[in-house]
Amino acid sequence: MRSKEHIFLLRNFSYPYVFTSALAQPTIAAISAALDVMEREPERIEKLHDNVRYMQDRLEQEGMRIIRGESGIIPVFFGADGAVRKLNRELYRRGLFANIMEYPMVPPGLERLRLSVMSTHSREEIDAAVELIALVAREMGIL
Repeated sequence: MRSKEHIFLLRNFSYPYVFTSALAQPTIAAISAALDVMEREPERIEKLHDNVRYMQDRLEQEGMRIIRGESGIIPVFFGADGAVRKLNRELYRRGLFANIMEYPMVPPGLERLRLSVMSTHSREEIDAAVELIALVAREMGIL
């Protein structure tokens, strides 16, 4: 049974309907263009994987606890309560931007830096970032 009242109620109070929206056309165009680049230039993906492995190796060499994977996002754990926020603030002050994940996004004790690596990063940039993270973490006594 369809009545105008039922349709009105569904359109205005049905959460799956109200909170569903399609991606904007410029977003779809950007995704499509990015997929075209990935198909035409597969060497970018290999360079990204090389950079990820290199940064993971460097972080472990400095004594940091990470989760290895193929993603361009590398989590780095420090374990001290509230330390990740202080570390991140100091890294930013010294010129390195990194995301963090902290409670309530992650359980207490699993707070982490969330480093993003790109295919365009040079080895020198990766080395500089890892060395700065290690330096600040040691100064804070969390590494």
